[in-house]
Amino acid sequence: GLKGSIHYATTCLNVANAYRAAGKWDDSLGYYDDFLDIFNDLNVECLYDYLASKYIANLPQYGTTVKAYA
Repeated sequence: GLKGSIHYATTCLNVANAYRAAGKWDDSLGYYDDFLDIFNDLNVECLYDYLASKYIANLPQYGTTVKAYA
């Protein structure tokens, strides 16, 4: 099957991005996890940075306040 292949990982990333764009952040997380499981040995710092920014952007939605200190 395709599970574990680069094609499957790309599909997972596309589905995750589609859910995120539709405002279904929680639904997207499992697909991001599947993507990362396949590409765990590659350089994916940019994806982690992107995910972190999305978590921070969505924190108020979950009742959490983020304070930035200079």
